[in-house]
Amino acid sequence: HGPYMGSPGTYELYTFYTKDTADHMIYPDCSGDNSATSTSVPPEFSGLWWMDGNPASDYVASFGRSNWQTVANGYTCKAGPTLTNQQSGDS
Repeated sequence: HGPYMGSPGTYELYTFYTKDTADHMIYPDCSGDNSATSTSVPPEFSGLWWMDGNPASDYVASFGRSNWQTVANGYTCKAGPTLTNQQSGDS
């Protein structure tokens, strides 16, 4: 197994020893730059986030595959699809 490589909403899980985490996860450096993906995030989101005691089922998380975009840099928010429990034709 390997890291997320599918369409949005898909992922793959793989197992490694805790001591090998930095070798198996993509994560931004202290300045927020990620040379592995040529992306960046604010420095506050750099590194690895250990999830001990967090209700999320992950043990460790990273913003390593994220690409931070801001409105100040020209990003415009787009509305996504509306999710509903009703089927078409229901009132």
